[in-house]
Amino acid sequence: MLMKHWLLLLKFSARLLGTLAFFSPALFASSSVSFQNYPNFSPVVQVYLNDSGPYLFLLDTGSGRTMISLEILKQLKAPYQRRQNLITASGVSSVECYRVEVLRVGSKISREIDVLGVPMGEGEKIPLAGLLGQDFLGQYDYIIDYGHRRLIFEDGNEFKAFLDNGIDVYEIQRYAQLMLIMLPPQSLRKKPFLLVLDSGITWLTIFSQTPNAYGLDLNYRSLEPEFLSTILGHDVGLGGVVRCLRFKGSKLKNQKVFITRASQINHILIEDGLLPTSFFQSLYVCNSRNLIALNPVLDDSP
Repeated sequence: MLMKHWLLLLKFSARLLGTLAFFSPALFASSSVSFQNYPNFSPVVQVYLNDSGPYLFLLDTGSGRTMISLEILKQLKAPYQRRQNLITASGVSSVECYRVEVLRVGSKISREIDVLGVPMGEGEKIPLAGLLGQDFLGQYDYIIDYGHRRLIFEDGNEFKAFLDNGIDVYEIQRYAQLMLIMLPPQSLRKKPFLLVLDSGITWLTIFSQTPNAYGLDLNYRSLEPEFLSTILGHDVGLGGVVRCLRFKGSKLKNQKVFITRASQINHILIEDGLLPTSFFQSLYVCNSRNLIALNPVLDDSP
């Protein structure tokens, strides 16, 4: 039976068991922006464009570029810049690039930012105006706090202790503005695998027809045809369950996985798949030091 599962990812470009570092930084020293959850548990934040808004944007760490509805760009009379190729799950698409004078999230502002114009889906429970990508997020150090539904921008060094005390701290590897981390082999005599940290999806996604190369503990009886949908197209693969996904000092159990079919773009990808940030209670992204801490323990401050 073919099931339809919406994963809002734009790049082709459950909680951790156990506790990591405990530290309660002074959150008042930071800039906090609340978010709501899009269906499938992806964070949606309010974004202001020029002198208008707020608009609802998906917070998408798995997209190298910020993308905005073509309709809204026309309303803003954003100047057209050029056409540009975009790699998605359905292949390579040509999209239009526009310039937005001001893009603001909370107190954080980008000026003269070039964004991609894309058609946004209609009839969704939450009407999205765009996706907030790494061209904006990569300028800041921040925490995605799923427990309290907030995006916290670090204004000083108040969160750096997470990097010193945490068990699951990873070096960020960069490619096409994306954040990637290397997970250890999942069993003996298997290879490690490189995953994009992606807040726009909810299933672990593997770009391979041979997931056993990484030693993943798959429940093959659960595998069945599944849709992977993006704004610009879709792909068909297999959906199932990973019994255990191991990190440096912790693990996840019984998580959903999507395994893509062989694709015409597989040969240009350096990553082995996508890791949902919603697998964790919180995530500290320290772009200034090129490090990520999984599951830092925050206090209960609003």
